[in-house]
Amino acid sequence: MLKTKKLIACFLALAFILPVFAGMPAFSAAAENVLIGDVDGDGEVGAADARMILRHVAKLELLNPEQMKRADVNGNGEIDASAARQVLRFTAKLVDKFAAVSASPVVNERGNTVGNIVNWGHAAIQGEWIYFRNSKDDDKLYKINVDGSGKKKLGDDESVNSINVIGEWIYYCYRETVENINSPRGIYKIKTDGTERQMLVDANDAAFINVIGDYIYFGNYAEGGICRVKIDGSEKKLLTDDYAMYINVVDDWIYYSYRKLNGGDNGVNRIKTDGTAKQKLNDDPSTHINVVGDWIYYQKNPNYGGMAGLYRIKTDGTVKQEIKEESYAWGGMTVSDGWIYCAYYAGMIRVKIDGTDEQKLTDEFMQPFSIINDGIYYYHYSDSDNTISMYRIKTDGSETQLVD
Repeated sequence: MLKTKKLIACFLALAFILPVFAGMPAFSAAAENVLIGDVDGDGEVGAADARMILRHVAKLELLNPEQMKRADVNGNGEIDASAARQVLRFTAKLVDKFAAVSASPVVNERGNTVGNIVNWGHAAIQGEWIYFRNSKDDDKLYKINVDGSGKKKLGDDESVNSINVIGEWIYYCYRETVENINSPRGIYKIKTDGTERQMLVDANDAAFINVIGDYIYFGNYAEGGICRVKIDGSEKKLLTDDYAMYINVVDDWIYYSYRKLNGGDNGVNRIKTDGTAKQKLNDDPSTHINVVGDWIYYQKNPNYGGMAGLYRIKTDGTVKQEIKEESYAWGGMTVSDGWIYCAYYAGMIRVKIDGTDEQKLTDEFMQPFSIINDGIYYYHYSDSDNTISMYRIKTDGSETQLVD
């Protein structure tokens, strides 16, 4: 006890001789917009902040919850004398950042990639965690660390899809099953720790959700068209009544494949994210569209089945190019890091975006699939025990691993 009091006394003495260094800018933890080290909330990190930490440690004046977040400079959830020491070292310019800032969690700018979303969004990543649909547990929502550790079930909704994750929230579509027939279908959000599940939209058949900024964009096939709603579930708005699939929200535009249910017109359209300026970009029966840079990549599939070709057009509808003739069985498609990945009943191939260097990656049936970092995550059915498991292979086709 005497040693602790002496340590605190030394720190307090040092705090009072360091006012010359006060006024250092604070660092921000992006996930919560908390200024780490700025305990008193004056916008600066200085000796006064160390003094408040030490008074808390000595139980002379306890910090409130917001101040404790700011005081957790070590990122370990503990407010102790070492936290005060780090504030003083930062103030004296002996260190240029706090451990908590270095360890600040990655926060996605968008909930998932367009390539994963058009392949039903069964997996998404944020930081070191993968959020996925677990085929071994009725397609419920789980998370697992990228190193394979820490698997945890997050909810009991079955047949989840269109998984998006931003910050502390996961957004997803839920479709009813026989077991959950009385549970409303629609769009939900749940915290990344599995708490605070909330229904945002009561939509009987929502799909292809894109979560960007303050909005969720999604196809609503019960009502028809594309809708937009705020991430708190408010201000739902119908943007177009086109029957839209494979929705990509990129910059200020929504790109989508559309078709008439009773035959007739089809192709790719785009509209502004506020529902204005609708443009028709092509007349091809287009599936699995991926907007990457200035190009829209898609499968041209006249019969929505059978053989499909690979094409691309500029995002303004000009400069159509054939990448590969109609030689692939129709299936999932994603564009990632200069490669087009195509899955079909006989496995998966990849080809460069200019149509060169075609490679067969696997003979396994891999639909649906998601590309995360340098891996392809996919589901595979085993005839031997009638189970579906998630596997991962590298994007070059090597190192097949069982994930779950």
